[in-house]
Amino acid sequence: MVIGNAKAIALGMKDLGGTQVTPLLGTVAVMLLAVFNSVGRPIFGRSADAYGPRRTLTVMYVVMLGAMAVLSLATVYEGFLVGVAITGVVFGGFLAVMPTLSAFFFGQKNLGSNYGVLFTGYGLGALVATFAIGPIYNAFKSYVPAFYVGIVLSLVGLAISFLVRPPRPAAVKAVEHEGEKAPIRA
Repeated sequence: MVIGNAKAIALGMKDLGGTQVTPLLGTVAVMLLAVFNSVGRPIFGRSADAYGPRRTLTVMYVVMLGAMAVLSLATVYEGFLVGVAITGVVFGGFLAVMPTLSAFFFGQKNLGSNYGVLFTGYGLGALVATFAIGPIYNAFKSYVPAFYVGIVLSLVGLAISFLVRPPRPAAVKAVEHEGEKAPIRA
């Protein structure tokens, strides 16, 4: 939602604490998002290696919840940028953690195919959110309700991260190549 619309959201917020948001300042938000996207990949990738993909994903949902809260409460341009930066970090982290999570849950035999399915869902979610944000803005003349939706979806993701359990080792072993192991921890 924020990723594909950062500039439009910045421009839609118009006046943040006296700062007239211009197209240039909207572009700054996009640039900041890109920088923090690249920062999030090694941070959360390392975390997934050290603490396991499920724990890392749980932390990511909590951080995204915070990002959506910051964006919904932003009254100054700088606060908006903080929310955008946090969103970028987590977005980058998802790209680093999901392949590890896929291998953890489904084994390594069909990792490419399984990750492709996961990534398709990820892409569809981004597509739906991108097209949903416009009608939300048109209905409320504000992006804040969209951030509330982001908060709810972060809570749903957080709940799922607690509820979903990895398959039993025998189930993973049955689908792996002989001799390969899934050394990834929960």
